[in-house]
Amino acid sequence: MERKMKNIVAIFALVLLIVSLLFIPFGTIKANAEESCPHENSIWTGYQNSTCQRQGYNIYYCYDCGEVYHVMLDTIDHEYGKRKHYSEDGKLEYTEWVCIFCDEVFYVEYPENTLPGWAIALIVIAAVLAVGGVATGIVFYWKKTKQND
Repeated sequence: MERKMKNIVAIFALVLLIVSLLFIPFGTIKANAEESCPHENSIWTGYQNSTCQRQGYNIYYCYDCGEVYHVMLDTIDHEYGKRKHYSEDGKLEYTEWVCIFCDEVFYVEYPENTLPGWAIALIVIAAVLAVGGVATGIVFYWKKTKQND
């Protein structure tokens, strides 16, 4: 009877130990291992990309202590993609630049009948030459009339 009681007490103690281990958070066991392990024998296992709104991270597994840990990365700048908007008749109304991560928008409107920059430059050059030509003609006419006097 005494031996049977000792077995019951031993089984009860074993069950109590197992149940108590179930209630210990897994992270607390790893936290102790993290302090003593330098993670020198680790392998990269995955990642989460950074965006303009959240940090990314790399995921590593340490062969020595069995811990899976993250190394945080910095956030990045906005990354814009171009989206064109057309009217019902097929004319380009404006081009919208949208951040692919957070949908921050800025846009540039293209009014109808605009000229490209090179065409405007040619018109300005032609106007300057025309005004210069007229001015030169006036000077020559004025000099000619002065010489005839």
